[in-house]
Amino acid sequence: MEAKKEIEEKMRAEFKASPYLQAEFGGDVEDYVAFKKAEAAGRVQAYGSEGCSMMNAEEFNDSMELERLNEKLEANEAELKRLRGLQNNSVAEDETN
Repeated sequence: MEAKKEIEEKMRAEFKASPYLQAEFGGDVEDYVAFKKAEAAGRVQAYGSEGCSMMNAEEFNDSMELERLNEKLEANEAELKRLRGLQNNSVAEDETN
């Protein structure tokens, strides 16, 4: 998870340093980060020297929503794993008492 945060921070820094990217993504760094994640996952392809996308706005929005849902799923899975660990510890303590 830490490496993922570092990659996202690098994307944010790249966005902040590029007036072109800021203009292309309407000043919304989260849209840029979602686009880069979708690109890395092979859901979009960029063409041209500045990364012009061949994806329409609806597809892009769907891709961003999918990415957000995947992140929520990862967080929920981590929480479920944590809770199962607590439950297992509780059962083990009950068995020793």
